[in-house]
Amino acid sequence: MNALSSVSRLPAPGSPLGVRALGVVRAPEMKRLLVLVVIVVVFGFMNPAFLRPASLYEIVQAMAFAGIVAVGQTMLIVAGEFDLSVGSTACLTSIVAALLMTQGNLDPVLSMAIGLAVGCLVGLINATLVLRARIPSFIATIAMLGMARGLATWLCGARPVHNLPLTQFSQVDAAISFSVVLLLVFIVIGHFVIGRTNFGRIICATGGNADAARIAGVKTLRVKSILFVTSGLLAGISGILSIIHFGSSTITTGSGWELSAVAAVVVGGTSLFGGGGTMIGTFIGLAILQTITSGLVVVHIDPWWQTVVIGVIMLASVSLDSLRRRAQPV
Repeated sequence: MNALSSVSRLPAPGSPLGVRALGVVRAPEMKRLLVLVVIVVVFGFMNPAFLRPASLYEIVQAMAFAGIVAVGQTMLIVAGEFDLSVGSTACLTSIVAALLMTQGNLDPVLSMAIGLAVGCLVGLINATLVLRARIPSFIATIAMLGMARGLATWLCGARPVHNLPLTQFSQVDAAISFSVVLLLVFIVIGHFVIGRTNFGRIICATGGNADAARIAGVKTLRVKSILFVTSGLLAGISGILSIIHFGSSTITTGSGWELSAVAAVVVGGTSLFGGGGTMIGTFIGLAILQTITSGLVVVHIDPWWQTVVIGVIMLASVSLDSLRRRAQPV
């Protein structure tokens, strides 16, 4: 039975299967948006320079790379899986593309396309390890995290790759910022896909109860494979955008993006247990975390406290989600 044609057989949101709607959930999102506004106002009161348009734009720019990664991470987590290799995938993608441009003398567009193919390949390998070899995604993608960054380090000899022939791209990026534009585009696309399409309902059903979804005719392995490859592709896009924005590639590219993405997804309201969440919530989660990070710098608080605060926020978000699940009727 075709998965899309069997969507109508899937249980409605709130059924015993634990599947929750991924459409517009305005009340939780509005609460998180209110929290974001309060945070901005507090930091603005502590230092008025924080409210300058340039400062606010820097916050959006800073969240763009990890934000694009978070789009794929949201869909994977909703489906009940993780991809903790995305930062290293971005690094490998950027190194491959940069080396092809400089040492291989290939056309920049072709080099970037090959780099993106590498990102998709990493996603496909992750899918194979998780879905065919039955290795938990947490373990498989952590292993890939090390392997991908190790391969990138070997390829470039641990040296930065400079002098990329991307002058025209960089000039356009300086004017419109590819990363910010694409972040907004992917957020809108992701919101439409998981909130307004049959495939989005299939993702929700897969994460809510994979066994029940299979009984209903959903090809859950295929769905998760698509999402792993999508995650690799989006990580690759972030890696490519980083070399356009910074004009170079280093082995530190993408460092910490996987944790930033997971944190944003969790703070945005997506359940780590799968089956529920929204892309708009992820975007607000990104904004909350980056606003706090930037705000702590502006008010001259020790940078080490940034990770402590973000850790506390993640712990609180997961705890609230766990309590909410316990309160739901079986």
